[in-house]
Amino acid sequence: MGDTETGYVYPGVYLGNKKVLSFGVGADHQNDYKAWSADAFISLPDAAKNALNGELTLLRFDGGTGFFTTPLPEQDDVTAQLGYYLASNKIMPWIRYEHQDFKQAASDPNDNNRWQAGLTWYPNGHNFNVKGAYSHVAPRVGNSTNEYTVQLQFFYY
Repeated sequence: MGDTETGYVYPGVYLGNKKVLSFGVGADHQNDYKAWSADAFISLPDAAKNALNGELTLLRFDGGTGFFTTPLPEQDDVTAQLGYYLASNKIMPWIRYEHQDFKQAASDPNDNNRWQAGLTWYPNGHNFNVKGAYSHVAPRVGNSTNEYTVQLQFFYY
């Protein structure tokens, strides 16, 4: 669709510098354990280097039967994130949704939904940024919880 992705991993946000549409799939199998994933990512910058960024990931895990340990429960997971980078202020408001659907029962009590809304400030791109977020976790059984997070990231080389 546009620019080339380079490096071992993609940064997740191109700060308005690249136009990217990418798709990925993965699979893992070890003894009884099986997993697969599929994902899509998009970065759509405009002339002012503002950019719409989004990603969607689908995961399936099946831990099989464990011999010495309890296996990872069979589950289908979904994550979706959407943000809009504002180049003039170097900030990106974003929202995120996560869902875990465990397969042990038709309505497994461990199933849960998570919603997040946040703001990231990139004063020095990916070398230094500050994130703030509000999260709401809604399990199928039990009390919902809220969380506030502030995160500082820096990369030095």
